[in-house]
Amino acid sequence: MKNIFFCDIDGTIIDGTRGMVGPSEYTCYAFKELLKNNYVFIASGRCKVLLPNWIFDLNPSGYVLCNGSYVECDNKVIFNECFDENTLNIIKEVVTKYNGFYLNENKVKMYVNDFNLDAFNMFVKSWKLDINDYYTLEDGAFRDYNIAMIGFTNREDCLKMEKELSSYVDLEIHNRKLSYDCNIKGINKGVGVKKAIEYLNIDPDNSYAFGDAINDLGMLKAVKNPVVMGNGSKELKAYGFTLTDDVINDGLYKYLVDNKLIMAK
Repeated sequence: MKNIFFCDIDGTIIDGTRGMVGPSEYTCYAFKELLKNNYVFIASGRCKVLLPNWIFDLNPSGYVLCNGSYVECDNKVIFNECFDENTLNIIKEVVTKYNGFYLNENKVKMYVNDFNLDAFNMFVKSWKLDINDYYTLEDGAFRDYNIAMIGFTNREDCLKMEKELSSYVDLEIHNRKLSYDCNIKGINKGVGVKKAIEYLNIDPDNSYAFGDAINDLGMLKAVKNPVVMGNGSKELKAYGFTLTDDVINDGLYKYLVDNKLIMAK
């Protein structure tokens, strides 16, 4: 039976915060080798339009996106969970109160409340985002959103927001502590990973996942073989998952070779 692999993007395949904005030749080789006899999924907090072009060049089997609320396999949508309108209004109200930004995302667009907010510009700079035509200020009507990114300029406002919003959504803080994945209550990458495994009828013992941040926790718990990157967060490493090398040092490739899942390049 085939194995199934789930790979996070930021901090696992690339690391834009340290200038690594594309996959290494060893990562590209690893994907090519794995795809000969296995399924390989990109698993990310990003929505599909926020994926860089090089992701599609890797030709993955499918996608677990928006932290598990959107799943595609072989170009077919197999799961698509969206916020209800009331929750979206609460997100908007609370985030605006503390001068934060919210970036609501779905398969085709990203809706920003204000491009000029300091919090949004800090977020764009830290993640090295390319602001393009997929981003818009058109946010007047209810739409099918899978996830929101929210951010603030200081920790004090973050803590106030957490107190008010955490009963309505699941919040996963980013490493810089000023922005969050704002998820549908009860949805995380692990939910999406399980949907893909069940859809393809894969033996759970043949499942692998690679991540680096706390938003990868659900995904890592959902597979038999969880792997954390050497550059992973202290919070994630505390769970005692298998460790591999830093993304800068081709940790994904090294794990696959060391465990005889692919041949060395």
